[in-house]
Amino acid sequence: MILNDGRALTYESYRLPSGVVLSSVTGGIGGFRGAAGEARANPGLGTNATGCPNGRVTFMLQPGSLRGASDN
Repeated sequence: MILNDGRALTYESYRLPSGVVLSSVTGGIGGFRGAAGEARANPGLGTNATGCPNGRVTFMLQPGSLRGASDN
């Protein structure tokens, strides 16, 4: 996920055989450098004009994991 101000979060997901998707925050750029935590996705929000799926991700960052708040 890249924001307009250049900050970004990275995360990885995997799907269990039960269909449950588990995601972890693996890092970030700029003010999100050092980010750690979990992410929960809600992918069922339809599609955009090009047919790409839309979704929403909620990030739950581990307190104290951000190291880049002043390094943009």
